[in-house]
Amino acid sequence: KTVNVEGVGELLLRSTGEVQRSRRTARLYDENGKLNEETFALRRIHAIVVNWGGGQAALDCVRSLLDQPLPPGNVIFVDNASSDDSCERAIEQFPGLTVIRNDSNLGYGYANNQGIQHALDQGAELVFLVNNDVVAPEGTLDILLQRLGTDPNLGVVGPRVLYRDDPGR
Repeated sequence: KTVNVEGVGELLLRSTGEVQRSRRTARLYDENGKLNEETFALRRIHAIVVNWGGGQAALDCVRSLLDQPLPPGNVIFVDNASSDDSCERAIEQFPGLTVIRNDSNLGYGYANNQGIQHALDQGAELVFLVNNDVVAPEGTLDILLQRLGTDPNLGVVGPRVLYRDDPGR
């Protein structure tokens, strides 16, 4: 299964190296390249968490996304047939969480594509891919959105990932 990257609102890189904005992303900016605050505030963000036996770390990850705050329905938890109870616990602890359960481990990339496709079908304009062992500190999405909104040439941003127990490493 593939996802039309232009439909996500990200950048489309032509073979010449030229960057072209999709129509969906372009409307976030005015003719001078400045962020259109009204449109920017209205866009929909979904986070995708692929899980395979993530245990408590996966639950901590989901909690950190809901604390951003993202609505539970905008956090898509794709479970790759975990043998632990992490999927059941996520469903129980986070009512409204969007859950896609696979009957087998389809792999990280395929599961992310499932989540992205679901997010697009629900009207997402931005997608945040998050490993299931990551805890996003408060304000992470705000910082990423601010950075994305400051430069019309940006279409993809991501956070710096640090070790939880040793952030200086």
